Amino acid sequence: MLLGADGRSPLQDTGSQIAIIDTTNWAGGVADRIQLPEATYGETHDLVFSPDGATLYALANDQDQINSARLLKISVASRTVVNSQAIANAHGGHALDITRDGGSLLVALTTGSVQVFSTADFSLQRTVAIGSEAWAGATSPDGRY
Repeated sequence: MLLGADGRSPLQDTGSQIAIIDTTNWAGGVADRIQLPEATYGETHDLVFSPDGATLYALANDQDQINSARLLKISVASRTVVNSQAIANAHGGHALDITRDGGSLLVALTTGSVQVFSTADFSLQRTVAIGSEAWAGATSPDGRY
């Protein structure tokens, strides 16, 4: 679960959808949904906003390739997927984070590495071996770690 760019509306992965929960009236439940094309994307593993809140990034299973994950770039305004990139041989990505400047996405993989992708074009910038299966990740507020 992730708080929306407005700081109020939680976003929850529900498989092939991302549900936006209305917190002004908790009883109202889901206010809106972002539909992910099921033919390509499986369930999402993690969500993160760009620093300006205009873009939502998701890490999902890739239904087209075995042992692969997929990065999704979602426009918050239009609630549509505007770009995606397969991560080959990912063997399941588990965690996603973004650098403070919004220029890079960090993907923690079960293969014992973290891959760093450019947010501009999803190009792979580097792979960092961490030696064990990665299940979560975070960047420090100062951007150093």
